Amino acid sequence: MKKLLAASALALAVIIGGQSVAPIATPAIAQADAFENAHHYVVNKMNAQALEIIDRGDFPIDQGNYEGWTMLHYAAESGNLEMVKALLERGADPTLATQWGTSAYDVGSTTLIKAAIAAAIEARTGVNPVKPAVSARPSSTSAAAAPVRASASAKPGKTQTAREKMCEGRWYSSNALCSDSTCKMREYRKWQTCLKTGSYY
Repeated sequence: MKKLLAASALALAVIIGGQSVAPIATPAIAQADAFENAHHYVVNKMNAQALEIIDRGDFPIDQGNYEGWTMLHYAAESGNLEMVKALLERGADPTLATQWGTSAYDVGSTTLIKAAIAAAIEARTGVNPVKPAVSARPSSTSAAAAPVRASASAKPGKTQTAREKMCEGRWYSSNALCSDSTCKMREYRKWQTCLKTGSYY
C-alpha cells in the first residue's frame, strides 16, 4: 500500500510537470500512540526508549489496553526482568489483573520475574502469591482434627477403605508429576481403574 501511494505521488508529480504540489496529508493511523510505542519497546527489550516514554508521563503507568494488559504484564510475559524492576520502582501495581483475572505474576515467563513480582505483591498486600496462607494447626489432642488434604474419592460421612487410600495416594503422587492435561487424564483413568480393581499400574 505504501509503495502504491509513493508511486501515485510520483506519477502525479510527473503529470503536473514539476509544478509545486501541496504536501499529501499523513493519515491519522501514522500518528503514534504512546502506550503502543512503549509496549513495542518493552516487548523488544528496548528499555531506554520505553522508560523515556513512561517517564514523560504520556499515559498512567498502570494503564491497560482493551483487555487490561499493563506494561507490567507485557514486561513479565516477554521476560524483560530489568523493565519489570523499573516499572515496580516507578509504582506499577503488581496486583492489577486483566479482564480474565490474569495478573502480571501469572504471565511471568521466568522464575526471577515471578519472584520480583511476588515480592512486590507481598510488600503491597502482605500476601505472597507463592506461599500458601498459613493457618493455625489443630492440636493433636483434638478429636476433630481435619486431614491435611481433602480426599478426592471420599464422600461426606463415608470413611475411606484401604484400597481407596492406596489408589488416591498413588494418583496424588503421580498426578503431581504431570505437566500437561493428557498426562493428568491418564492418571485420572488409572485412579478410577485402581478404585475398581485395586491395581494402579
